[in-house]
Amino acid sequence: MNTPEIKPTTIVAVDLGTTYSSIAWSSSTNPDEVTILRDWPSPEGGERSSRVPTMVTAAGHWGFNIPPDIPDYQVMRWFKLGLYPWAKTAPLQLSAILKASPSPEFSTTMFLRRFLAHAKTKMNFSSLPTDFKYVVTVPVIWANDSKEKMKTAFQTALVRKSEAAAIYALHERAERAARQHDELMLGDTFVVCDAGGGTVDLITYTITNVKPLRVEEVVPADGDDAGSTQVDMEFQSYLYNSLSCTKRIFNGDGRTHEFRIKLGCNDERAGVRNGVMKVDSAALENIFKPVVRAIVNQVKQQMRLSPNPFRAYILVGGFAGSPYLHRALFKAAQEAPDSQTDIDFTLIRPPEPELATTRGAVLKGLSLVGGGRLTKVHIVSQNKPASFPFYNKQRVEDGWFKEVRKKIEVDWNEERSVAPLEKDDTLGTPCTLTADVSKLPETARPERMGADGNMYYVSDGEIQVTPRSAGMEYVLYIEGKRYDDIEVKYEYT
Repeated sequence: MNTPEIKPTTIVAVDLGTTYSSIAWSSSTNPDEVTILRDWPSPEGGERSSRVPTMVTAAGHWGFNIPPDIPDYQVMRWFKLGLYPWAKTAPLQLSAILKASPSPEFSTTMFLRRFLAHAKTKMNFSSLPTDFKYVVTVPVIWANDSKEKMKTAFQTALVRKSEAAAIYALHERAERAARQHDELMLGDTFVVCDAGGGTVDLITYTITNVKPLRVEEVVPADGDDAGSTQVDMEFQSYLYNSLSCTKRIFNGDGRTHEFRIKLGCNDERAGVRNGVMKVDSAALENIFKPVVRAIVNQVKQQMRLSPNPFRAYILVGGFAGSPYLHRALFKAAQEAPDSQTDIDFTLIRPPEPELATTRGAVLKGLSLVGGGRLTKVHIVSQNKPASFPFYNKQRVEDGWFKEVRKKIEVDWNEERSVAPLEKDDTLGTPCTLTADVSKLPETARPERMGADGNMYYVSDGEIQVTPRSAGMEYVLYIEGKRYDDIEVKYEYT
């Protein structure tokens, strides 16, 4: 059997982050060459950086190109947090920031238009295939309807941040092992922790094959709204300037740290003298502790659910450089059950951990267009389909159905471990699945004679929903025959 030819395709990966964003591209014709955009516009003419601040103003300034004299309240930032399910119940300080823009969707659109337009000026189109495929990373905790909106708006593939990070980290590790003749251990289990600005995303894998490298998801992806922006918000009560350097140096060692800030005054009682404010280690730890504790709790949950003892953490994301987070994760490993501590444990940080999801998204895109032949890592996910049967009929003279609809009810009672057999007050209808069947061919439209002697169209089948990397795959079955090309919409009630 002949192997199908790989279509020449340019893969563009976008990681829209809460605080920083990045973009990279490659092609199926030259998959080993991945370009990270590192040139950004700025008032000084240009800025070299692997990422750009996720900020924009109503006047159209964005990223590094926001003039320093623009008042802070006119800068729209952290707007991605407004797209999360919990945004309506966000802390007061975050709510005030989100209100600085007309809507999170408006700010996101403004930023992305300028972000992508600039990226296109840096692409060498003469050397890239004309068929483009976009891959966008999304947090695990996003609701499915938000993911579907993103997928529809960009006509793109989605990938979970934690999976993209795992793909790149394993790809990089496999290449290093090949150079150093260091064998990967069959059966190794590890958790990937993507600690970013807005969320932490986690997933656990076990290596099931070494050559080629294949891993299997053993604990489903999970996450929390425990991002480093919460550390920044807490710090704003102490400092007025940027705190990104603070996150890289604090490790909980008990030392008093000094920060040079623009206050224009001295206040001995507040610890400010000559523009320097002293903050003791205990105060810093109180600021870091809530976010780091939430991240560690998520990791411990993955460890509890894993059928195998952990061998490593793979830590990526903008918060991955925090030594305080490193110490907390090692402590969590030491406090694990006895079955988890009888093996050598390691913490792995790939090069440029803040770009792991972006690079991994490129590899995911190459895998999609190449059928797995363009990448060194193959991931098997826990994708168990759910089926939602339906039955409809109407007279042939009234025409074929335009759509089939199926309400999905969710059990909101967290104390139950199995679904109830009968409907009660804890069940709700979060959405209705609507499948467009108007374009099905005539041969796929079953007819039956009714008891009244009239001919009826009958749609007897099911909508099968399978979780994929960062969204849902929908397949329509009518009388056992499969139809893949269907459109499914969420309608919340």
